[in-house]
Amino acid sequence: MNVLELVEELSPWWRSPEKRPSSAFPYRRKLYDEVLQKIDGRTGAVLLVGPQRVGKTVLLRQIADAVRFEPLPGSGGTVFPHGNVTYVDLADARLESDPDLFSLLDAKPSGHDPSAPRLLLIDEIVQLERWWAVLRTLVDRTREGLGGLAGTRIVATGSSARALDVESLEARIGRFELIEIEPLDFSEYLALRSASDLDPAEVLAQRPDELERYLSIGGFPEAALRTHPDPTHELARECVRKMAQDTINKEVLRAGLDSRVFDLFQRLARRSGDAVRVKNLAGDLECSENSIRDWLSFLRSTRMLHELKPFWTSSKAYKPRLQHSKVYATDHGLISAFESVQRLSDEEVRGRVFEAVVFRHLRDLARSGRSGLGFIRSPEEVDFVLRRPDDPIGIEVTASRNPARKTKRLRDVKEEARLASVFVVHGGHQSSESNSIFHLPIHRFLLRPSIVLEGGAGS
Repeated sequence: MNVLELVEELSPWWRSPEKRPSSAFPYRRKLYDEVLQKIDGRTGAVLLVGPQRVGKTVLLRQIADAVRFEPLPGSGGTVFPHGNVTYVDLADARLESDPDLFSLLDAKPSGHDPSAPRLLLIDEIVQLERWWAVLRTLVDRTREGLGGLAGTRIVATGSSARALDVESLEARIGRFELIEIEPLDFSEYLALRSASDLDPAEVLAQRPDELERYLSIGGFPEAALRTHPDPTHELARECVRKMAQDTINKEVLRAGLDSRVFDLFQRLARRSGDAVRVKNLAGDLECSENSIRDWLSFLRSTRMLHELKPFWTSSKAYKPRLQHSKVYATDHGLISAFESVQRLSDEEVRGRVFEAVVFRHLRDLARSGRSGLGFIRSPEEVDFVLRRPDDPIGIEVTASRNPARKTKRLRDVKEEARLASVFVVHGGHQSSESNSIFHLPIHRFLLRPSIVLEGGAGS
């Protein structure tokens, strides 16, 4: 099937303007409004990058439906005629090899208005060889107005490991804006589960069991929507496990890598938050250290793992030493998915889940505030540090219900590392503060991660 034939099938509004394929998915993620604003505010491309199965395709379909009926937010107020909106999925198995995306810009289906802007939605553009060069040329053609294409907007997605080093590509070619999309945060999870517009705190008050469920299964939307009375959530965990296995193995096959890459992923997911020790991993998997380094780079490119590097301060006690980066599962549900039911309540496993879910929410916070993230390991450890020029903030995480035992150690670390404040996110219910060391229950942090930037206001 050539690309135009596929587009005609995947863009049913070309034939029937009233069609809304996204009507089966009414919930809109937080990024929805941000993407619409960027479409309205720029010509060029927006690139959504994240793991598979986090909702990128649904988001594109929701945008395709919305822009045909509602003005975009912002001063432009753009509305796209139905014939000016094009959606294509380059991961569709029916698509011929080497599809000609440039033909999409020349297509003029029924309902096309040459005087109005066009919107091109490209799912999994990274399936193309040299996809960045294709995207660059598409953007250049629209900016130059070739063929009457001035003002055309492009939104593309990517989750394949072919999206290697996409951040440096963005900086180098300067033609697209990168937006990271991750599994559901806790507020999104509550909104999806409740199918309501209620405040997340109100939803949690009505459905308190949702916190433990979220901690158990994570934020992949497909798993979040699974309903079963089993307290171990085995069906949802199996969903996450199969999704991860399919994702990694498909990318391994495409890249021609060793099948042991998935074995490495399982080890790293179960040991989420550990320092990466290449020599030990090479011995465990009976391969070279260079292979481990290559496989780690590959796994990070799939967005299924995230690396956290050490944070240095000017204090002599914290000058750079021989330290290792830590690696976390992108979603805390991956930890539970690869653990046995018997170990889910284990203190160590639960601690890893707490750390991973806090890290996931801190990444959003760091991106929105353009802050860095790191950690302090020696001589004492602080799990996370929000790197801000004048007032770095430490975040320590514990599944314990009694965070007080950490207070003295953290007071010393705070002074030595010159941290403005330290938050202890814990498994209990009490909030407190003493000398800029805040004790914050996990549910309060997950509902409003920005509380750590607000000096613990309302904690």
